[in-house]
Amino acid sequence: MCELGLGCVALTKQKSLGSALSLLNRSYDLGVKHFDTAPLYGRGYSEMILGKFLRKKRADVHITTKVGLGNPPQASIPVGLALLINSLKQKGAKEKHMDHAWQPPNLLQYRVLDLEFVKASFFGSLKRLGTDYIDTYLLHEAMPSFLTEAALSFLLNQKEKGRIKSLGTACSFVNLTHADEKELEHFDVLQYEYLPKFGADEIIARFPLKKHVFHSLTRNFVSGLDYNAQMGTVISEATRKNPTGRILIGTSNKKHLECNVQYFHSYATY
Repeated sequence: MCELGLGCVALTKQKSLGSALSLLNRSYDLGVKHFDTAPLYGRGYSEMILGKFLRKKRADVHITTKVGLGNPPQASIPVGLALLINSLKQKGAKEKHMDHAWQPPNLLQYRVLDLEFVKASFFGSLKRLGTDYIDTYLLHEAMPSFLTEAALSFLLNQKEKGRIKSLGTACSFVNLTHADEKELEHFDVLQYEYLPKFGADEIIARFPLKKHVFHSLTRNFVSGLDYNAQMGTVISEATRKNPTGRILIGTSNKKHLECNVQYFHSYATY
């Protein structure tokens, strides 16, 4: 059965720690048991908030975090104060509205992910999340070929020890269309945009034994058409094509969260 998860990139847009935890707890009460974060999100504070949420719930939820983008964050102030400061900054900032047609991204440029970087990121995430294992650990906008041999050996060793339950990569589908089985042989999860007309179907067909995680479903929407009808159509199609995978929704608004969960349960095709 396709699962629903919450992307936590916008978690640090909450005005307070209490409101952030309230959003996570509401997700949990609605049956969402998968939460996706990264050190880059809120410079580590997204992971810290999830860590507070995980207390007494760790065995009941699935956590994904990542490695590969940005330097390991050094959160220097309490998370509640960080959210307050960020909220005040948002009030003073002018909103930017962009209405450009979406274009497929370019292939990732090769960069080196070495052992020192990967180790620092991994153990930093464990500390911020307050856990001794990560359910899914993804390369963040990176491919396995970016890892040095020592870095890959480290990740595989952590998997053997049970500190990582599954490995994967989170990148645009354009990179996955150029990947082969050899490069992805140690990686169980592929996370990418669900954009059928740009190649998601091809990835599912080429890697049927991988766990596929879709995000950015609303990028399929056409401006001016009914949101409800479009959401129903895209969820139905995505769950039909990915019945054993996962779909991520991302929001910082509790009502929006509740609506999306309702859409999922109303239109998911199993």
